[in-house]
Amino acid sequence: ENAYSFYVHPLKKFGIGQGADGFAINSNFLEGINFFYNNVVSSKEDLFIHDDLWISFYLFYVKKVKILSLQSHLKKTKAGQQQLIYTTHNKDGGLISNYSSNINEAIKIRDEIALESLEYMSDKIKDIKF
Repeated sequence: ENAYSFYVHPLKKFGIGQGADGFAINSNFLEGINFFYNNVVSSKEDLFIHDDLWISFYLFYVKKVKILSLQSHLKKTKAGQQQLIYTTHNKDGGLISNYSSNINEAIKIRDEIALESLEYMSDKIKDIKF
């Protein structure tokens, strides 16, 4: 009845599943996603690269599916921290290389874009029947 990701980024009242960290979605929940994409996502060019956001929005607001974090299920390091499930293959993190050289500023910019997109999608689906 839910979708799962190893990291769910909180934004407003829902979480954004992170595809790079693994995003498990029951394929039945994706029924109608082409319609959503064509009528909401495709008309806002920059949403294409924010697929984690719009897929999470679709699941939560259209399909009423919660996105739960599996982070607590990751193995712990000797220091008690959760281990990563993947290896970084470049020196720059995705947020830093896309938004700012400072990680805190990069997160702030990314979240501002996401909030603007969230407002856009919320307004866009008001008059659409799914």
